[in-house]
Parts: sequence; C-alpha cells; structure tokens
Amino acid sequence: MLVLLLSLLFLSVFTAQVLFAVGVFGSDKHIKAGITCENCHGTEKVAERAVVSMTRCLSCHESYEKLAKRTEKMKLNPHVDYHLGVLECNECHHGHKADENKCESCHR
Repeated sequence: MLVLLLSLLFLSVFTAQVLFAVGVFGSDKHIKAGITCENCHGTEKVAERAVVSMTRCLSCHESYEKLAKRTEKMKLNPHVDYHLGVLECNECHHGHKADENKCESCHR
C-alpha cells in the first residue's frame, strides 16, 4: 500500500512539474494544450530528431506576420524580416529542448 501511495505522489509531482513549469519545452506546452505528437509530426511513429515543417507550425500559429505582431515587445524580435530573412521555425524552436533566439547568437 505504501508503495502505491508513493508512486501516486511521485506521479502527481511529476505531472505538476510538466504542466505548470516555467520555461518548459515547446513540446510540453503543446501537450498541455491537448496537442499530440502526431498533430505536429504527422505520423504515429515519430523518428528520433524528426523536424516539424514550418508549414505545419503555421497551420496552427497563423502567419509569420501575425507572429511578428504577437512578439513585437521582444528586444530582438526574430519574427521580423531582418537581414537573415524569414527563418524556419525550427531554427529557434526545438520542441524537445529549450528554445533559443537565433538573433542572440550574434546580437547580445
């Protein structure tokens, strides 16, 4: 009985960490919103390091222009067409590891 209670406690703490953590990975945010792996990857069996296409991202996240508007308060807004042009979403958003702002690799 004690093992069962400890298992349930561990599961509830782990679930709370995934659902309510600050700075969680993109995949965690999608799972919390009810989006499955298949919704983004388009297949039941997802290959390791499978990249999601920009077209797939924008099918839910609307247009690049609308993303630029939603992120306009960022110091270096990567959704604005600067000298790098339009970046693929996966240049900054990695799904299963922390996001990065590609602009910050040169601009600090």
